[in-house]
Amino acid sequence: MALALFISFAMIIASLVAAAGFLGLAVKSLNWLPTNREAQSSWVRLTTELCVTSLWILLVMTASIWAWALLYIRIGLFPNLEEALYFSIVSFTTVGYGDVIIEGPWRVIAGMTAAHGLLSFGLYTAFFVETLDFPRRGRGSTRQRLERSRHHLGQD
Repeated sequence: MALALFISFAMIIASLVAAAGFLGLAVKSLNWLPTNREAQSSWVRLTTELCVTSLWILLVMTASIWAWALLYIRIGLFPNLEEALYFSIVSFTTVGYGDVIIEGPWRVIAGMTAAHGLLSFGLYTAFFVETLDFPRRGRGSTRQRLERSRHHLGQD
């Protein structure tokens, strides 16, 4: 069981580090969007930001789910990719149907997959709100706020 916990923690940490990198790239891709408000109506810009953000989050989530599935196969918990991927999706999204289970000392890895999913969905929600700027719409673009933050932190 200790080995399962260690592997699970390592997987969560590696996945969150990768997610942070991907979400950092997402912010850069959003900064490439035109900022001239007169050039685009606000609904077009919001829709574009929504689509770009959603695609980045979907990419990160899919990568995490596939990583868990590949881990399950690597340690011999499932005989094929389809079953490992199905279990990974069900566990990561915390649905937990119970039709496919892990037995023995490795079953703790299922709970850790679910914990990772919960943590990730919180991260995705926070990223969505910050990126789309729901609470502060009208106080400047995301780029302007990032520049102000860097200035206050002395990173300019």
